[in-house]
Formats: sequence, C-alpha cells, structure tokens
Amino acid sequence: MKKIYLILFTCIAFLGSNAATYTISIVATSYSPNSLTCAVGDQVIIQASGLHPANQVDLVNWNAGTTATVSGGWGSQSTTFTFTAVSTGTVYYVCQTHASLGMKGMIIVNPTGVNETASNFLNNYNLF
Repeated sequence: MKKIYLILFTCIAFLGSNAATYTISIVATSYSPNSLTCAVGDQVIIQASGLHPANQVDLVNWNAGTTATVSGGWGSQSTTFTFTAVSTGTVYYVCQTHASLGMKGMIIVNPTGVNETASNFLNNYNLF
C-alpha cells in the first residue's frame, strides 16, 4: 500500500511541475487579456512593438497611468518577448505610449510546484 501512495505522490508531483505558456496580445490600445493569472514557472509571451512598448511598473505608477519602470524588473520592451514567472506576486505593466489612455495590464503569479502539490495531496489523504 505504501508503494501505491508513493507512486501516486510522484505522479502528482510530476504533473504539477509542467509549466504553461500564455500570450498577451495588443488589440488597438489595450492588452488582451489585461489581467492574467498564472503560476510560478509559467511563461507569458507579451506583445510589444515600437508603437506599443511595454514597461513594467509598480502599483503606484500603474494606478496613475505613468510609465516609470520598476527597478529590477524587465524594464521597457519594444519587441514581443517572453516573461517567465519566477516568484509570486503581481506584475504590473503599461504601454509607454498609451498608458495615459489606460493601456495597462497585470499578471498575477500564484505559487505552484511540488510543495503546493504535496501539501494539497497530504491534506486530502491520510498516509500511514
């Protein structure tokens, strides 16, 4: 019986470690979707261009519609790029050209991986 639980636990841990890929597109002067929820390890492809450079900003600048880039983030991007979620929290970004028009978005990064999967597994089953 212990072997069955060990095999089941290993399968759940392996399946939980697969990263997903999401795409954020530009539609006129907005991002689609403008709010995305993903997990640590997931990749997000963000469309950007010379007409719509994407700036990672903090919450204050995001709320104000200003474009000051956040220190330590991905800064300003003028071509499509891939962002990999490496830690939990919320990533805010705006279009450098159209931030004042409300062209902004956010990526909410939730925890995932072996620890979360193991915790959920152990909370649902009794192991002896």
